[in-house]
Amino acid sequence: MCFGALTDSDVQTKPVLGLLRAEARHAVRQGVVTALAVLAVLLVGGVTTSLAAAAAAATFVTAGVLHQAVLLAGVAVLRWRADDPDATPRTA
Repeated sequence: MCFGALTDSDVQTKPVLGLLRAEARHAVRQGVVTALAVLAVLLVGGVTTSLAAAAAAATFVTAGVLHQAVLLAGVAVLRWRADDPDATPRTA
C-alpha cells in the first residue's frame, strides 16, 4: 500500500516513476473496491443501471488517481524534509 511505500527507507532515492509503477496495482485494486461499493449502494438505492455504472467508472478513476496523488505528495514531503534540516521536528 501507499503507506508501506512511504515508510520504505529507499523512498528518498528511488525514482518517482518507479514508485508510481510499484503502487499501480494497489491503486487499481483500491479503485475496483471503491467502485464496487458505489455500484452496490446505488443499485440497492434504486438508481438506474446506466447511471450506477457511470458513477462506478468515475469512482474507479478518481480513487486510482487519488491514491497516486497521495503517494506523490508523501514522497515530496519526505524528500523536502530530508533536504531541509529545519523542516524536521525537534525532539525534547
